[in-house]
Amino acid sequence: MLTPSSPRTRPALRPRSGFAILEVVLAVAIAGAMITGIAIAMQNISRLGFETKREAVISRIIHNELRRAMTTPSIAEGTLPTKLIDEWDIQIATTITPLTELTNRDGIILDRLFEVKVEASWWEDGGYVTRTAQTWRHANLYAR
Repeated sequence: MLTPSSPRTRPALRPRSGFAILEVVLAVAIAGAMITGIAIAMQNISRLGFETKREAVISRIIHNELRRAMTTPSIAEGTLPTKLIDEWDIQIATTITPLTELTNRDGIILDRLFEVKVEASWWEDGGYVTRTAQTWRHANLYAR
């Protein structure tokens, strides 16, 4: 019991063990921000991987169609039948147009030259996207 002459003493405070609620909330918030950042990065990596694969496929398709048109034994003005690549929903159109009024450095008219143009188009992000490759070819490339 306390007497008026004895000093009041407080019980000794022991150090608390564990975490305060503020520390826990802060740790959860930091972890949530990190997980969100990682999820966004993974989504972007996936999207970029798909776009890269699509661009590589389109480039390969255009190159193959251009090579096919360039290696046919005879070439004439016109449009080759349009192809549809179902897996990627890509339409391929090949157009062959004669080049006229072309001359070399000596002024000699270059005849029987054709422009071969391959155009790939597909629907993406609310509109059609088009990639084109073109080259020139002489009509008698494979003739003897």
